[in-house]
Amino acid sequence: MYTILTTEEVQTNLTFFLNDMHELNCLVHRYWDIDEPKETLVVRPDEKLARDTVARSLTFTDGHYVVGMPWKQDQPSLPDNYSMALSRLQCTEKKLKWSPELGEVYNEVLQTYQEKGYIHKVPHEEVKPDHFGTCPISQS
Repeated sequence: MYTILTTEEVQTNLTFFLNDMHELNCLVHRYWDIDEPKETLVVRPDEKLARDTVARSLTFTDGHYVVGMPWKQDQPSLPDNYSMALSRLQCTEKKLKWSPELGEVYNEVLQTYQEKGYIHKVPHEEVKPDHFGTCPISQS
């Protein structure tokens, strides 16, 4: 038995058994070991490829870092969506002709994108690329 005196001079008696405290401590440790499993790091092959590509290509140029894109090696065959894209373009052009105000806003946005270098006009002579890259980032 232990006696503890507090500042108010109230006497408190605490009785415990050393063996019970050890047992309780072991139970609490076991509970937390079960409740919080150890973190395991599982890296998928495409994540490893992306990480390795970034590590190999990382350079510091003109005051900023440049990193290569982590493209997948085995490219899926993508369907030709030219006719669908053309149809959407024609619908958008028709909508913009019906609404001149919307057409002006649309042109301003495209002009801004062109000034920032996000887009550029493609000449008619340019050949369609035969290779399209896909990035290994998954959308979960």
